[in-house]
Amino acid sequence: MVQDWLYSTELFERETILRLAAQFENVLRHAVLRPETRLGSLEMLNQDQKRALEKEKDARKQSQRQKLMAVEPKTVKLAEVESKGVSES
Repeated sequence: MVQDWLYSTELFERETILRLAAQFENVLRHAVLRPETRLGSLEMLNQDQKRALEKEKDARKQSQRQKLMAVEPKTVKLAEVESKGVSES
């Protein structure tokens, strides 16, 4: 399949357009292979893209976990909280 994409280089990076083009090609491929499938049910990502997305998601979770673990717990006496007018919701 040959695709030509016209896009603003001020708005998009080349890698983004390449990724979108691959996803579009994937949707078209699945539509041809399974024409009875509803458009919303067609696969947009191939297996490599799914793995990369899962890897990015895991890395984000790990980063968030590390940030949470780096926070030093703070002890606050209940009397201090009440005197500042903070109430529990």
